Amino acid sequence: MTDEIIQNPNGRPTVMTDQAILKLEEILRIGGKIIAACAYAKVSPQVYYRYLKEDEDFRNRMQSAQHYSIIAARSIVMKQMTDDKVPQEERTKLAQWWL
Repeated sequence: MTDEIIQNPNGRPTVMTDQAILKLEEILRIGGKIIAACAYAKVSPQVYYRYLKEDEDFRNRMQSAQHYSIIAARSIVMKQMTDDKVPQEERTKLAQWWL
């Protein structure tokens, strides 16, 4: 997708520009809700869901963005649990919390 305005078959320009996609990803990566991401990117939820259904690349990017914060948090916890420099008591508490 490019930042240039693309004409839809019905003649209206698309709002799903590269800039809009980056804004959607930005909010989804920090755990934001889709409705908030759409408002920030100035894209209606209907357009978002239509692109999600019709565009595989867009769908993959949005799914990756939504999973980012969970993966990042899990990575931090796992690093702490396996770091020998972290006291055993703290690692045990992390493991208990994890389970």
